[in-house]
Amino acid sequence: MEPTRGSAIYFGLAGLVNLSVFVTAWDFFGLFRGSQPPFLSIVVIGLSIVALFTTVWATTGTVKRVWLRRITLFVVLAASLLTVVGEVLVLNSEDGNIGVGLIPVLGVFLHLLLVPFLVTQAFIRGALPDQ
Repeated sequence: MEPTRGSAIYFGLAGLVNLSVFVTAWDFFGLFRGSQPPFLSIVVIGLSIVALFTTVWATTGTVKRVWLRRITLFVVLAASLLTVVGEVLVLNSEDGNIGVGLIPVLGVFLHLLLVPFLVTQAFIRGALPDQ
């Protein structure tokens, strides 16, 4: 896949999914206020896996710099791994274990760290002339 203006949509979609992991994990809109806590964890796990696949899909064919692509893939893999493993540990641990709770928090913040990078890539790809 050659980098075109259409690939800006892919980067924007990947940035939106990574942002939705952060927004859902912290429940900014109060959507999960009346639900049980395991449901929120399952939704965050699913969104993190979707964010992994969309970011890999957007980055693999369009980013031509190998080092930039590797850094992006490493960060999204670390974010998804920390989020998924951390949420599973939180679901299976006893209440009040702060150390276990810090693992998914770090993963969620790595997802948030990816958003400006992916949005910047979307603007760069959007500024390319049509090929």
